[in-house]
Amino acid sequence: MPAMRIPRRCGAALLVFAAACGFSSESLPDGRVGEIDAEPGTPDAGTGAIHTTLDVAPAKFTAAAAAHFEFHADAAATFTCRLDDQALGACVSPLDVTVAPGSHVFVVTATGTTGDTAGVVELAPPIHGWTLDIQAPDTALLFGPAGIDNSATVTFQLGSDESGVTYQCSLDGAPAVPCEALWQVGPLAEGAHTVTIAAVDPAGNVDPTPLEITWTIDLSTPDTSIDSAPDGTVGAAPGTVTFSSTAGAGATYGCALDGAPFAACTSPWTVAGLATGLHVAQVRVTNAAGTTDPSPATRIWTVDATPPTIALDELPTDPSIDHTPTFAFSAPTADAEAWWCSIDGEAA
Repeated sequence: MPAMRIPRRCGAALLVFAAACGFSSESLPDGRVGEIDAEPGTPDAGTGAIHTTLDVAPAKFTAAAAAHFEFHADAAATFTCRLDDQALGACVSPLDVTVAPGSHVFVVTATGTTGDTAGVVELAPPIHGWTLDIQAPDTALLFGPAGIDNSATVTFQLGSDESGVTYQCSLDGAPAVPCEALWQVGPLAEGAHTVTIAAVDPAGNVDPTPLEITWTIDLSTPDTSIDSAPDGTVGAAPGTVTFSSTAGAGATYGCALDGAPFAACTSPWTVAGLATGLHVAQVRVTNAAGTTDPSPATRIWTVDATPPTIALDELPTDPSIDHTPTFAFSAPTADAEAWWCSIDGEAA
């Protein structure tokens, strides 16, 4: 749950949110120390301000139930801590707590004890959010070579039941190395080959039952390659598929979308009007002698044309005397990659 503090000197505040892709906001937890500071130079209260810094905190995603925090204030202070909805009361650094699987929020607030900060309570304490995940992901093969394939270079399209995973891949018994969800290997020699693939989630949990795929390369028939195509999750705009083959002069191509019959086509091939959901494009070549590629080149992607909804999880009271109110918000129906925020009609 992202949280954002908006420094205000007076008056009410209107905050408008829109989820978008490709922009990183400081309102998001950084994964290690999810601290969001008040505007530089803006005092927390009066002329005596106090500020806490989280020095150590759990990673944004972790498989460890034990959470370790270290913190300090910029003046002599005592501290109170809160974990989720539970007030922990007075606390000192370092602090260790144990949590259950799920999302958690930690807040530490300083109260000054000497000088011009004596009795001053921090109005913008640091907030840290993280998730304890102990469930290992499952690795899925969306597309790979046929049992007998005529491609010296093969492509594996990978998936998982968890988001944000990475993959560890091994070819023919070699040590596993990081690989992408669209993993291409080759050129390989004719004969049998085996790959092993395991998904790793953001908390570091590894699929205990990785995929093992074995196939045989036979280069005696023409081979089709998809050179470019939509990949992963895309919007509703038309997509373009380009392709080529080893068939040489006189080659013709057939294209099929989402299981429809193959129809004559040329590269580039434009696909448009796709509904939200999973789509499969296949291309196969036929050489001048009439031999058709027995293992069409395939690409799978997902169209998502539905904008995310936004929930305001925490708001300041109205009216409020808080000069640095906190807004917490989330996207319950989607994984928002970034947030755009506006206050009092200012540009997001």
